[in-house]
Amino acid sequence: MPGPKTPGNRIRDTSTRTPTPKSRPKPKSKPSAKPTPTTTAPHPPGPNTPPSRPTTAPSRPTTAPSRSPTTTTTHQKILTTFATAFHTRFNDDLTTSIQTLKHHLYLRDFEAAFKDPEALEAYSVRWSARRGCAYADVLGGMGLLGVGEDKDRGKGRRKVVCLGGGAGAEVVALGFGGWKGEWDIVVVDIAPWGSVLRKLETVMKASSSSLVTSNTDSDCTGTADKRLMDPAKKINVMFQQRDILDLSGPDFRDLCRDTKMVTLMFTLNELYGISIAKTTGMLLGLTGWVERGCLLVVVDSPGSYSTLALKNNYNNDDDEKNKDGSRSEEESVGSGVMEKEKKQKEVKKYPMKWLLDHTFLEVASAAGAGGGDEGTKSDAEGGKRWEKIQSEDSRWCRLREELRYPIALEDMRMQVHVYRRL
Repeated sequence: MPGPKTPGNRIRDTSTRTPTPKSRPKPKSKPSAKPTPTTTAPHPPGPNTPPSRPTTAPSRPTTAPSRSPTTTTTHQKILTTFATAFHTRFNDDLTTSIQTLKHHLYLRDFEAAFKDPEALEAYSVRWSARRGCAYADVLGGMGLLGVGEDKDRGKGRRKVVCLGGGAGAEVVALGFGGWKGEWDIVVVDIAPWGSVLRKLETVMKASSSSLVTSNTDSDCTGTADKRLMDPAKKINVMFQQRDILDLSGPDFRDLCRDTKMVTLMFTLNELYGISIAKTTGMLLGLTGWVERGCLLVVVDSPGSYSTLALKNNYNNDDDEKNKDGSRSEEESVGSGVMEKEKKQKEVKKYPMKWLLDHTFLEVASAAGAGGGDEGTKSDAEGGKRWEKIQSEDSRWCRLREELRYPIALEDMRMQVHVYRRL
């Protein structure tokens, strides 16, 4: 098999860069100002995320910094972890594997997309690496790193549940956060990501000097003769291969027990696409089972990529059928245009953010918690059960030029919403 690509390619190596969207509009600035060189691309399809469509890259948003707040060292450790754990994937077959993945995901054939370990690892090296950097920015930049810390007893034991986090980005982002203590990270996903998570965990806990491969030299690690993860930090990764939407009440209760944070990162939009009713029920279930103070962190595609179409409770067929349930040929042909117009009027589109706010800030408070002891207690803040503490409709993760990774990666844009259980 042909050897791997040249080790340590810079993030924006134009020789390996995939085609980018149309050039962004010129920023409104003085002629002498030099625009920041950046590669942007729409979000890739994922095991829990519908495939994105190409879009024209917008001008730099004013709601996000021009560069990521996380340190270069942290980003490099994240990239090094993926490059080392899956170094055998960086070969001439990787491009073919990625294109095959895109095809299956576009067709929403997840079983075919992730039927073998090679496909899972190809997905992780291509998309989870940059998402890990983005998630580290979210958790660090929003001040969520100290969640669950017990200052009175002098130790911080935390449990985080990552729903749909099998591809490893959440685990690596949490592993390289700038805080100490012990973390229990429970990952729930429908695909068999167990081997991927084990490899990532092994690399994070090992010394970087023992991880030098043909793809990750000492320049790529940036932390020669040191452990990648802080020795003062300990993580325990547990994987459950389950369908989130089919969890029973007792299973959901056990999953949420003592949880300080729940993440839904590039997962919720996919769940809504499967079933809005089941997804809403799952979110209301969180209300009943998580403890007060628990955070819910939602990250997903921005803008129109996370807009969902809902139909009104009206049956288009009932008024057009004969008494025996059939239609005449004339009726079928003549009513075609009317039915099409009727369906268009009945379908309404809602942003994912609106559905979230409606579920947590209105429905949960009105209907009460879905179960558990918390739902039987009087709630604070006039009956409210959740508060929205942070929200960004558009947030960028811009990777620095000096970062190194065996293949080219792009900057990414996302929306972020954080809720806290009252």
